[in-house]
Amino acid sequence: MVIQRPFPPKAPARHLRIGVAGVNSPPARKPRYNMYYVYTLKSEKDGRHYVDITSKFPSVRLIEHNQNKSRFTRGHQPWVLLDYEQFQDKQLAMKREKFLKSGQGRKFTKEKRN
Repeated sequence: MVIQRPFPPKAPARHLRIGVAGVNSPPARKPRYNMYYVYTLKSEKDGRHYVDITSKFPSVRLIEHNQNKSRFTRGHQPWVLLDYEQFQDKQLAMKREKFLKSGQGRKFTKEKRN
């Protein structure tokens, strides 16, 4: 006698794998921590300052700026990293960048360096 099921047998979910002792566990994932940095560069050539936001580490961006990968900073090389601030929230980082680019922010940066 054959027993018929109304539906085909359920296939195991693709995102599950058999772990130790047959226990289902989710696949190993690399944890993702989004960090945002607001950084300030100074041109050794003419003393200009450059403020920007990035999700890369600021020293990596400094190398990119010194390798002509940014349009504005291309003609003012070499650049040095003056300061950077780390944020977990992109909106806060954008507000901080906007402040540092304002008149009060430039004054704040100048006082901080002296």
